[in-house]
Amino acid sequence: MATKKNARSGFYFFHRPQLDNPSTKHAPRGAPIPVLAGSASIGVEMAIHPDDEMYQFAFQRLGSVSLARRQYARQGLRIATTFGRIAEWCFPGAHAPTVLDFASGHGRATRFLAAHLGAERVWASDIKDDAVSFCQSTIGVGGFTSTARPEDLEVVPRFDLIVVSSLFSHLPRHLFHGWLARLAALLEPGGVLAFSVHGSEMVDPSLMPADGYLFVAESESRVLNADLYGTAYVTTGFVTGAVQAAFGSAIHMRCLPKGLCGAQDLYVVSRDPARRVEALPLLAEPVGYVDVCVLTPGGHLHVTGWAGTHDPGDQLQWVTLELDGVRIASSSAQLHRPDVSAVLGNPALERSGFDVRIGIHPPFTGDRLLEAKARTLRGAEDVLLVD
Repeated sequence: MATKKNARSGFYFFHRPQLDNPSTKHAPRGAPIPVLAGSASIGVEMAIHPDDEMYQFAFQRLGSVSLARRQYARQGLRIATTFGRIAEWCFPGAHAPTVLDFASGHGRATRFLAAHLGAERVWASDIKDDAVSFCQSTIGVGGFTSTARPEDLEVVPRFDLIVVSSLFSHLPRHLFHGWLARLAALLEPGGVLAFSVHGSEMVDPSLMPADGYLFVAESESRVLNADLYGTAYVTTGFVTGAVQAAFGSAIHMRCLPKGLCGAQDLYVVSRDPARRVEALPLLAEPVGYVDVCVLTPGGHLHVTGWAGTHDPGDQLQWVTLELDGVRIASSSAQLHRPDVSAVLGNPALERSGFDVRIGIHPPFTGDRLLEAKARTLRGAEDVLLVD
């Protein structure tokens, strides 16, 4: 997520635009912030490496150090919270599992995992040497540098849980298969692999090849070769076949649609039935967009959009608007939006629209941060995006 200024209103919104990569070296040290939702409020190391592409993207979009840090931390926390829930479900008990954050980058999510599970239980791995060194020296986790080819990765420790966010969503076919097999070999007996992908519903069905795999040699990274790190879209059938080839036929697997940040499908795999991966609850956050935001000279704010959840066992409770962190309005999302349900293929989102009108008094000058948030009955909450 990032923020986008609405020229008509003077507000900033969080969203996920597709923009060119930035180039910035400005990444000051930050104060500790609360860790995983539902856990104790403990400190998290928030120093950011100047070459961290995830931070650079945010800074380019926002043009503000403080807002970029906010976006960077928010996304890292969301990813770590998801993987933390998987760790707690698959490895209940007093002792936390050993965890490898593979393709960790400069530790956007690793730092939250380390704070939650203990740095001594967490390792980071990335193809960039400076990213691994930073995670080791600053966050205090273990680490090793990855390789371009899976077969070149030397013997490293085995792990109870390996988590991979937004790597397989970028790999060409041979590396998709290769890294699945290599990571499967890095698991302890009874270990669990969790990885995210772009689902095939994100592209026009007519573009998907018959085998369920589509690769486009384009990505947001200017550092990595697009032929080796582009954008991949896959069907469940393709992933199932790839997992069986890597793990063998005696596997237990769960697909969590849009399970990572409400954007990517999340697969959780183990050879051990004791890990209960097939019964893992859906980790669905609310989804939605702000379509219109208008603030008139007289101080009348009008915001429309849609919000809902992909979790069939949950439903949206409300949408709220917060101005500089203060709630100013709330609304249900029950207006008809057949366009949303048609595009996302989810009939439950047919009544997902909202329309909020409120007076802002007294009038203000300058920029203000407006966040539209959605919350479900199960307590899942997220900031809506801006189209």
